[in-house]
Amino acid sequence: MQTTIRPWSVSEDASLAKYWAEGFSASQIARLLGTGRSRNSVIGKVHRIGLPGRKTPIGNETVRRIQKIRRRASMLKAVPKIKAEKAPPLQSELKRIADLEPIDPALTIHGLTNFTCRFPIGDPVAPDFTFCGRTCNNVENPYCVQHHKLAYVPVKKRTHDATVRLANWLDKRTFKVAA
Repeated sequence: MQTTIRPWSVSEDASLAKYWAEGFSASQIARLLGTGRSRNSVIGKVHRIGLPGRKTPIGNETVRRIQKIRRRASMLKAVPKIKAEKAPPLQSELKRIADLEPIDPALTIHGLTNFTCRFPIGDPVAPDFTFCGRTCNNVENPYCVQHHKLAYVPVKKRTHDATVRLANWLDKRTFKVAA
């Protein structure tokens, strides 16, 4: 369906300006004009002919709520946060784990079972590529205890509050309240 763009007539411009000054919404003006105009076409024409803007829907109550959220967020920023994370393994321990020799240097992917460590050792394109082959603790974990420490990094807990995120988001926005 292709729509044709019909130019605005002088009488439509005058009616638009009159309705806009009376405080009708763009949707109401589109219906009052009754000429198949849409809300968006009314808004576009308002901007093109330079009619004065409207008061934004952000009232005093909203401004007070935003200020209250920012105050709370600034208080939260001042409180020191205690990190209760498990210390990562020492570098010497990681190096020792990385230097572990495979159980069977000739172990291929076909020799792996549900209870053997699948940690790759070496370059996959090299002829001496192999797998660890040590015994796993359970079926759900594909690596032995040593390689599990090397392969998995603990997930950090969320260290921020939703209120702080909201205040940061609000700081990036500008709210203009028309007089």
